[in-house]
Amino acid sequence: MRRPIDRMAEGLRRRDVTRIHGGLYIGSAPTDPSLYQDFDVIVLCAEEFQPGSRAFPRARVRRIPFNDAPNIDGATIGRVLSGSKVVAQDLARGRRTLVTCAMGRNRSALVTALSLHYLTGAPALVCGQRVYQLRKDPTGVRALQNQSFVQLLVAVDQGRF
Repeated sequence: MRRPIDRMAEGLRRRDVTRIHGGLYIGSAPTDPSLYQDFDVIVLCAEEFQPGSRAFPRARVRRIPFNDAPNIDGATIGRVLSGSKVVAQDLARGRRTLVTCAMGRNRSALVTALSLHYLTGAPALVCGQRVYQLRKDPTGVRALQNQSFVQLLVAVDQGRF
């Protein structure tokens, strides 16, 4: 019989990942790399969480670091859009991809929605709604709460980017 402390440690080792579409997944910061060895690509969006590539020896690491701020500047928008296109290319090549940020709530949701948009051609806002419907962070809060990020999805649909 396992002791309570063993069960608690086991729970801490569980990974926080949600499948969105095909090989596209979203999750919080992968602090225990051993739990993420089945991904071909790991995308790190949290500016404050950028471990070295050696932390994920079996995966290609993509870095799209930015803040979860109420306003997103032009340089960051460009980095997010171009990075999301690369992620869509990875998905099109059949690579199982995990997009992460600190809580798996906003930054990763934006990149996930845009990657799905570039992959499928579906409207960016519709892709954002899919992420919102499927993803909750570990505390139960739904993804894509940052309204600046939602407005970026709208702007992409309107052809402003």
